[in-house]
Amino acid sequence: MTATARRTRRDAAPGGGVVDLLAAILAGQPRLTDAACRQHVETFDRAADGDRDAAEAAVVICQSCPVVDQCAAWIAEAHPRRPPPGVWAAQFTPPVKSRKKGRPNDQHRPHRLPEVLRR
Repeated sequence: MTATARRTRRDAAPGGGVVDLLAAILAGQPRLTDAACRQHVETFDRAADGDRDAAEAAVVICQSCPVVDQCAAWIAEAHPRRPPPGVWAAQFTPPVKSRKKGRPNDQHRPHRLPEVLRR
C-alpha cells in the first residue's frame, strides 16, 4: 500500500481531513432550510435537465418561497456570470446546448490582439 492510499483512508475517517474539508466548504453556504424547492426535488431536477414544463412549475413554486431573496443573493454571489442550469430564485437558466462536431467553441476561438500589443 502506498503512502497516498494510507493517507486517503486515514483522512476519510470521522473528523479526518475529508470531513474537515467538507465542513470548510459548506461553512459559508446558506442553509435555506425553509426553501420550497426542498419539497419538490424531482421538479427542480427535471428543470435542470431542460424540461420546460417542470421549469414553469418550479418558477411558480419559487415565487411563493419564503427564502427566495436569500436564494437570489446566494446564487448571484456563487455564480456571478451564469447560474447552473435549472431554476434558482424563480429564474430559469436552460442547460447549455453542446456544439455540433466540427464547430469551433467560441471560447477557444483565437482573438485579435489589441492594436497596442501588436506593435
